[in-house]
Amino acid sequence: MTHSQFLIQKNIWKASCFYDSRSERLAEIEEFLVSDIFKNIEKSLEKEIYISLWGDWLFVFIAKLAHQKSKQILWINFWNLWFLVQEKDIFQKEKIEFIIKKYPILKAIIKFDDLNQKVWYAFNEVYITRTWDATSLELEIAHLWKKVKNFRWDGLMISTPSGSTWWSRSYSWIILPHNANLNILTPIWTIFPVNFKSLVLADKWRIYIKHLSKRKNAVDVLLDNKRILANEEQDFEIIIERDEKYVEVLVEKDNLAMFNAKVYVEQGMEFCN
Repeated sequence: MTHSQFLIQKNIWKASCFYDSRSERLAEIEEFLVSDIFKNIEKSLEKEIYISLWGDWLFVFIAKLAHQKSKQILWINFWNLWFLVQEKDIFQKEKIEFIIKKYPILKAIIKFDDLNQKVWYAFNEVYITRTWDATSLELEIAHLWKKVKNFRWDGLMISTPSGSTWWSRSYSWIILPHNANLNILTPIWTIFPVNFKSLVLADKWRIYIKHLSKRKNAVDVLLDNKRILANEEQDFEIIIERDEKYVEVLVEKDNLAMFNAKVYVEQGMEFCN
């Protein structure tokens, strides 16, 4: 079963609200949708938008849907309702003001040959990894300058700034502010070259990755933790680049400072408002 099978979509005037039917906070979410706080939010919307209610996986899923449909998205996280909406002040305002923050999307083109290719999109990361019964990957990597080098790793991750705060961070590598015009290439369990660490790439760089199957290694490819290829042994190429279109995320104006500081707060730094 996929996450989308449990997705509830409720259309309320200008907002298409999405939430998970399995959520343990289902009653709280449905109560919120008829509350004064929600009515005040909706009254302040200038156009039709998507609202993602609770859950990181849901936000990533709906963010990519918003990208596809050219919609703006508002995320209200019920663990921290203030995350993108400043709850304590919202009742006192006649009109809520939203700021648009643009999030990049990675476009990944997977090619087996010129006639067999498919385009996928990632909000956080593209992850190439060996299967459990395979030896290390042998990858051929080139960037915009077409300098090619072979690498042997257990895995490879290309992250957007938003992906860097979780996936790259989990491997103790580089973390980027959300608005950085950069991506990160991070090796997992480096074998060769042994001294290779994370590489920060300009967002305009196009990355070419070839899976070399001469060692008969099976490979998995995941985008935002969704498996796109599994136990793949054939030669294939992945071309990764920033999509021209961004995901537009709405942030409540008075909460903008906290929003911008989020990446630093996650690292244990103190936020002074």
